[in-house]
Amino acid sequence: GGRAIRRSIVRTVWPADALVAVRPLFDPEDGPGVRADARFEVVKANAKGEYVAAPELNVKLVRELRDYHWNWVDGSGWTTEYTRRFKTETESKLSFDGTTPAQFSARVEWGEYRLEVNDPKTGLTMRYPFTAGWSWDDDNQGLDARPDKVKVAFDADGYRPGDTASVTLTAPYDGTGLILVESDHVLYRAPIELRGNTTVKIPVSADFMRHDVYVTALVFRPADMGNLVGPNRAMGVAHFPMASTQRTTTLELSGPELTRPGQPIELALSAPELAGKEAWAVVEAVDLGIINLSGYPVPDAADYFLAQRGLGVEAYDLYSRVIEPLAGEQARLRYGGDAALAALPQARRPTAKVQTVALHHAPVQFDAQGKATLQFTAPQFNGTLRVSALAYSDDTYAKASRETLVRAPLVLEVSTPRVMAPGDRAQLTVDLHNLSGKSATYRISTQAKSPISIDDGTRNVTLADNARSTLSFPLSAGNGHGVGHFSVTASSGDTTLTRNFEITVRPAWPAVRRSQAEQIDSARTLNFNNSIFEGLMAESAVAQLSIASVPPLPFSAAIDGLIGYPYGCIEQTTSRLWPLVNLDAATSRKYGLEPLDEAKRQRMLDVGFARIAAMQTESGEFSFWPGEGWTDPQMTAYVADILITAKNNGLSIPETVLENALKRLNENVLTGGDGYYSYDHSQHLRFAANAYAGYVLARVNRAPLGSLRALWDNQRSNSLTALPLLQLGIALKLAGDEKRASEAIAAALAKDSERPKYLGDYGSPYRDEALLLALLYENGLATPATGARVMKLARELRQPELSRYWYSTQERLALFRLGRMLLSENPNGLQGQFLIDGTPHALSGRSLVSREVGLPELRKGVSLTLEGAGPFWLSRDIVGYTKTAPKPSENGLRVRRAWYKTDGTLFTDDTLTEGDSLIAMVTVDADEDVRDALVVDLLPGGIEIENLALGGNDAFGELMLDGVQLSERNYGVELRYEEYRDDRYVAALKLWGGQTARLFYLVRAVSPGTFVVPPPSAEDMYRPQINGVGSAPQTRLTVVSPQ
Repeated sequence: GGRAIRRSIVRTVWPADALVAVRPLFDPEDGPGVRADARFEVVKANAKGEYVAAPELNVKLVRELRDYHWNWVDGSGWTTEYTRRFKTETESKLSFDGTTPAQFSARVEWGEYRLEVNDPKTGLTMRYPFTAGWSWDDDNQGLDARPDKVKVAFDADGYRPGDTASVTLTAPYDGTGLILVESDHVLYRAPIELRGNTTVKIPVSADFMRHDVYVTALVFRPADMGNLVGPNRAMGVAHFPMASTQRTTTLELSGPELTRPGQPIELALSAPELAGKEAWAVVEAVDLGIINLSGYPVPDAADYFLAQRGLGVEAYDLYSRVIEPLAGEQARLRYGGDAALAALPQARRPTAKVQTVALHHAPVQFDAQGKATLQFTAPQFNGTLRVSALAYSDDTYAKASRETLVRAPLVLEVSTPRVMAPGDRAQLTVDLHNLSGKSATYRISTQAKSPISIDDGTRNVTLADNARSTLSFPLSAGNGHGVGHFSVTASSGDTTLTRNFEITVRPAWPAVRRSQAEQIDSARTLNFNNSIFEGLMAESAVAQLSIASVPPLPFSAAIDGLIGYPYGCIEQTTSRLWPLVNLDAATSRKYGLEPLDEAKRQRMLDVGFARIAAMQTESGEFSFWPGEGWTDPQMTAYVADILITAKNNGLSIPETVLENALKRLNENVLTGGDGYYSYDHSQHLRFAANAYAGYVLARVNRAPLGSLRALWDNQRSNSLTALPLLQLGIALKLAGDEKRASEAIAAALAKDSERPKYLGDYGSPYRDEALLLALLYENGLATPATGARVMKLARELRQPELSRYWYSTQERLALFRLGRMLLSENPNGLQGQFLIDGTPHALSGRSLVSREVGLPELRKGVSLTLEGAGPFWLSRDIVGYTKTAPKPSENGLRVRRAWYKTDGTLFTDDTLTEGDSLIAMVTVDADEDVRDALVVDLLPGGIEIENLALGGNDAFGELMLDGVQLSERNYGVELRYEEYRDDRYVAALKLWGGQTARLFYLVRAVSPGTFVVPPPSAEDMYRPQINGVGSAPQTRLTVVSPQ
């Protein structure tokens, strides 16, 4: 195929027959010291290491002088930079006789230097840079100590109990002090008198046999040493090394060099030093290609268990006591605010599986001779496995690894596009390599399942031993949506090889949603057919039919939308967890829902909690996007809220993450938290964040009541919406202040929303109302008036203009919580049945029953029979793909895509050759501020995306596209997050009203065929009604094979 591959090779080049070499006669890590002689040995040698005479060498010592200055950088703040000047300190001639190294020395001060030795015979100059002076990070080596540091050096690499350690201490001044040996408690203490380099003897006891033991040396400068200016206390800390060589042993691992797929891989382990001991080994076999990508080392238990551990002691200084005051002005504190930012939406996609090899064998025990055997079955895989063994006993560890090549008699690999759209026509390429040791004729046959098909699927090919051949089969994608499965079989005589593969088929534009709700007053039978999919690709469409005895909120659709959401900022990750936390199998059945497989639910919970933990910062708050430094206190409360709910539901959660988040929330409530100064409505946001934080803290009885009272008494007028007032009222109620709680709850229920067009709290009027009502039910505060508000909300959501509305994750979350409470509270059950494909599904007295049906079920017949007294509410939620591309639209956002050739000219053709590259430029314009914009640019099949920042693509940096130089492409856009997926480019960014943002990425043609070109799209993640769909200049793109 046309996919790019990169290889690198390293070679040592000698520019001459012999070269000058220099060896410093000081520790290169520490340098020669200040006001000391820097001494060097100089020789000339050839590639064989043989000395060659050099009668005349020109030697120069150059000093680098740096002039520092401050510089302000947007986004980074104040930074220091410097300009460099170079001064030649000394020049001389040097002669090397070819036997004894020549000597050179020069006096140096503190700073950066380089030694230059020029050989007139070759014209080459050797340069050796070095630093003179001290550094804290010098591993406690060197001759001179820092003014605030005691250097600590040991006389051995490791010690055993009973040894006496000689520790040499080098302090910046003479004085008295203390030497300590510490772990989690003090193991040894002795007073010391330091005079120059002082050696202290420390007896090593059995208590030292751990890996968090440190020596701490403290030295205090006498008060009468007035000629010294600087810290009057110096300290040194060094890890106390304990000998552990006896804890490791050798392990031999033997096995086959080559094996076939499906055959056993017999492995033998031998560790003579483990003979007679109770010892075990675990063995893993992993695809070497994966290991090369991840850089994962051979597992080493000794390195892990016997490695140095951190000292569990923290030291703090009162600098006014440590450093004497000097002349100078008293500094003034300066205050300032940091900029606050903000969030991402939907596009479900099927994912083809990529097979990987990672085999694990259960522990196997060594016999009395220190030997063990085991076996794996070689997988259906062609490549190299790294087989790693880790052996262990009570006190000894060992490791070993080897490589085994797994290779079939016939290697069969395929190449296809990573993704196809209905109507695409591509090429299935089958590569064959005969390694059977003899010539053979193979019959190659293919089989495919909808939505893909393979034409002309049978061929015969004869291959000599070690010969290769490539076959091509026409591949097409029909109407449908999902993962297409296909297989390729090669047979010759009694030998048959079958390989199974997958390819993703998804339409070239986003799905659409249609919702319809109606009230049914009395018992009746309703019939459904595929006419409900009119205008959609019926094979791709899914209908959720829900019947309820409660107001028709889109409860089931909200659950599906949350669990299936494809992107993952901290808000979306947390929102996805809400239904997973609250809907186990029993609860799902109670609500009339098809329960999620429990193992799958647990995996999704584990992934969600792990992702949350990975995004927590040291402050206890959470990065909004992975790897991003910006945090929002609203999200800290939001994450803590779901973790508390999960814990109350009996689930295992990351306790440390919750505790750190609660500490941060408590600090925010006490101090006022973030000021949200970069937002137009900062006072509301600050009040809302603190009210939510107070509510979450009150759930675990940790809310500071005084701060909650102050928030209500002094800041309640800052709230533009009712939700923060209710959260604060519930917090006060839980904290015990019934009077203020009643006032706050009443104020919330009477509050008319003053929500502006953009507020910055990820919400909307629907989110606010649904979540407010859910909180009332959850906290036992619902009244008949609450039910009336629920009915009003349900009627608003049934408006025709909302029938195609995509809900944000916050709206779905609120509707889920409200719907769950309504189903729990409602005593009226449904009677009757769904009849799907002739199979009855009783309603069984539940308040809500939902069934998902597709084209196959509707073709065979679907009906709903209702019994008993109404009213009933029926909801139809249909998601599918239109038969034709959506028309370009601009609803507050305009998005366009253009392709450019690598020479900077606009690509206007519709044909590419395999291997050709294009630079995609996506342009987005906003009519108003959109702080949570999401841009999605789906790729046509046959081309794949590459990161402009990787793989040597910096060659394009000087290109100028639409007035933007690619090397400066990120300067004109506030890019929050960027992702390169198999089938799309995704970017989250902040847009300002009237701004034009340009995004760039690189694509390469890799698979021949003709493909539908998708349009780009953009939307506000928390105001989905603000969106735009662009047009594609080319409706189809053809990729051809090179001639």
